[in-house]
Amino acid sequence: IVSGLVFTVLSVPLLDAWGAWDEYISDGISYLLGLNDGVKEKEEDEVVVLSQVLVHRENLGYDKYAAMHLTKVNGVRVRNLRHLEGLIDDCCAGEEGGGKDVGGFMRFQFAPHDTTIVLECSNVERVTEEVCLEQSIAKPSFFLHDATRDHDDNDNDDDDDATNEGEVDGASAILADDEPTVSSISTSSPNGVNTTQ
Repeated sequence: IVSGLVFTVLSVPLLDAWGAWDEYISDGISYLLGLNDGVKEKEEDEVVVLSQVLVHRENLGYDKYAAMHLTKVNGVRVRNLRHLEGLIDDCCAGEEGGGKDVGGFMRFQFAPHDTTIVLECSNVERVTEEVCLEQSIAKPSFFLHDATRDHDDNDNDDDDDATNEGEVDGASAILADDEPTVSSISTSSPNGVNTTQ
């Protein structure tokens, strides 16, 4: 998420959610269908798309955009989500004097209609935090291997392992003593009436 712009990787479930196999589809969705089956130049290449725009006063007018292929950020071709994250970080660092000079703006270019979205670099972090807070989103970007790395980092702490093992053993003992029996399981029927078996 960047100032309310939600980026993700093109996938079959996403295309299905956008109605790609319905009787009538837009030319934008038709374009994305062609990309889904396309050949990658490099193994790590992904088709990055703008999934939706979460409305904020700083991105008004852009909320109508969705289902568009992100091709470039400030003239640099986007290869995958990781690369996009790096380009955004470079742009924001450039605003603070540490990265590329982009004139204070990020320019996102999309296909197939050559649409451009422009965001002011100085507002990106603040707007992203506000959008995430408004939408109850804990973290503006999430990559699966980040969660795996966090889990692996926790496994490498010897002090934490000893504590966690004791907690797990204690939790297992509690579950073993308090396991529900078939006679005490409560279920809900389709008409909303709770039943106890």
